[in-house]
Amino acid sequence: STVPSDVPLMICGFNTGMGGGGGALARGWAPDLVEMLRRTDVPAVFTAANDYADLTGELAVFKALGARFIVDPRVNPFKAFTHTIGE
Repeated sequence: STVPSDVPLMICGFNTGMGGGGGALARGWAPDLVEMLRRTDVPAVFTAANDYADLTGELAVFKALGARFIVDPRVNPFKAFTHTIGE
């Protein structure tokens, strides 16, 4: 369902992965992203897990859909640390 236009709204996507995976996730996200971009009064924030595949792919998706960037992508100063457990 669609959120009524008179409802305050902010969209957050945390490490969605839509830019990776050969385009399958991007295609899955496309209808919602198009709807989001149609509402110019709704701010949206997206994070990417990495700056190589995810960020590159997500920027391509947003640019293809005509997104307007208020802030350019940058390194998150609050990023989490990842560690692996050895075998």
